[in-house]
Amino acid sequence: MHDQFRVFLAKTDVVDTELDLEKNAMEEGHSLASVKFFELHGPIVLDHSRLDHAVLASDEDVQLLGRVKEIIEVRVISERAAKHDLRDAMHIATSIRYGYDGFITRDERILKCHD
Repeated sequence: MHDQFRVFLAKTDVVDTELDLEKNAMEEGHSLASVKFFELHGPIVLDHSRLDHAVLASDEDVQLLGRVKEIIEVRVISERAAKHDLRDAMHIATSIRYGYDGFITRDERILKCHD
């Protein structure tokens, strides 16, 4: 539907941050697949954002990210899990920031969350 211009899909700036960190991203073709989507620049989160692909956060952005983190229950069981969950919250908060009607994910943890 995206290729037929029936829906408009975008990716958050964090998508390519995550793909850059994956060792096999280029081998699997993920980075190339993300190129065709418009990129939403979310608020800067140190150690998670690419500074040239992010914007300064407003007070509303900080509150929104905090609320999303509460909803998805950011785990602290390990540094890796905490980073993953924070980036998930960044994806969702960025989508809300720009007024998107939906959020597409296959992440079962996120799909089980609701508020």
